[in-house]
Amino acid sequence: MAKILIINDEADLVDIVAIVLQAAGHETKASTEGRKGADMARRYCPEVILLDWKLRETDGGRVLSRLRADEVTRSIPVIMMSASQDGRRLAEQAGADAFLPKPFGADGLLEAVTGILRSSSTDGRFQPSASESRS
Repeated sequence: MAKILIINDEADLVDIVAIVLQAAGHETKASTEGRKGADMARRYCPEVILLDWKLRETDGGRVLSRLRADEVTRSIPVIMMSASQDGRRLAEQAGADAFLPKPFGADGLLEAVTGILRSSSTDGRFQPSASESRS
């Protein structure tokens, strides 16, 4: 179905997310480092990037800025993930296309990815996750 890049420094979470997405028919690649993830996005050309806010060597906002500055990756939709209470605000301010609060279940993950893939617009407008819309 879709090529999805996961950028998250929690290897166990990366494995779980990859399993859920692959079971739904998606192809995944992952990076546990933000800078390497941005480089990987350029080569892999995913249809969606799942980007964690908190990374060891940087933060998701800086990675997203780098992605948006690159002509090859600037239009790839990014779903920012965070367990922070300010995560939604940070994702919106950073220019993410959607936000997925942690912890999330398989259904929430698939809803967020499906919503981004269905969206024909990648004009930088922030979209809440489906689970947030119901809150």
